[in-house]
Amino acid sequence: MADVTVARIDEMEPIFGMQVMTLPPNWDGYPDHKHDASVADANQEEVYIPLAGSGTLQADRESYVLEPGMMVRVGPEQMRRIVPGDEGIRFIALGGVPGTFAPSAWTDLAGPLPVAEPVG
Repeated sequence: MADVTVARIDEMEPIFGMQVMTLPPNWDGYPDHKHDASVADANQEEVYIPLAGSGTLQADRESYVLEPGMMVRVGPEQMRRIVPGDEGIRFIALGGVPGTFAPSAWTDLAGPLPVAEPVG
């Protein structure tokens, strides 16, 4: 039996390393936070991938527009917060610790094509 989980986004439970979040229009409750060595989920960088709506990522004194079709990465030490726009925002938040994964050579631009492993 394959170790695979399939679920609709609205049915998903938050799990470590990935969450789907829906924030209401113009909500001001998303906390300023970072994932430095002082917190339980230490040293995680995050990637935000907007699925619907729009918002703004605030990092220090800079703002970055979030809308479907784009993604943004934020380092562990960076204080950040997300402010949803007039229609709210739904996004995927992926977290991981930099340097704990070594990608295969085939993921490099113009790298070698992957080779299927023999079955059986």
